[in-house]
Amino acid sequence: ETGEDTVSVWDNRARVQGHIEYMLRIWDNWKPVIAQVHGEALGGASALALACDLLIAGDDARIGHPGVRALAPGEETAIFAWHVGMKKAKEMVLTGDALTAQEMLDYGMANYVFPLDKLEHETRTIARRIANIDSQLLSLSKRMINRVFDQAGFTFSMQSSGEFVTLAGRLPSNQQFKKIAREKGLREALKWREIGRANV
Repeated sequence: ETGEDTVSVWDNRARVQGHIEYMLRIWDNWKPVIAQVHGEALGGASALALACDLLIAGDDARIGHPGVRALAPGEETAIFAWHVGMKKAKEMVLTGDALTAQEMLDYGMANYVFPLDKLEHETRTIARRIANIDSQLLSLSKRMINRVFDQAGFTFSMQSSGEFVTLAGRLPSNQQFKKIAREKGLREALKWREIGRANV
């Protein structure tokens, strides 16, 4: 058999680490970065959105990582704890359930939630307010807040989360999901993930 199943642990670890480093490039970017989220920001998209300095959501937005139900905890999910706290983060990664836009706002994942038809206008309004500030001052302000979280372990926790994802890639449930997806298609694999393991 060929494919991802035959990739070495270290190659898989490097791939996962690449995802984390991409997210951290947003976190470390000297410019403020605003995520405008509508629809579903699931899996890797959730981490990219949460790595941004501000998150402005449409009222139809949802954020989460359903892949935890069969594949892996997801290198992205470590960032949830920094936004919603330990208990809610554990609920998200143990169930794979996504948060609604209002829940994102209530838990501090989102700065604002707007009706979808006003989302772009409101986001641009906020961006223009930020753009009126000297860019060097913005960079210093962003880095000051980032430093607080880095001293508490943010970057280290994100980097080390990849180890758990790499291990999860060898779990039987992960391999079974991929096998079903290869043989019967993603739709059937998702159905197995949601229903087939309910009696386990």
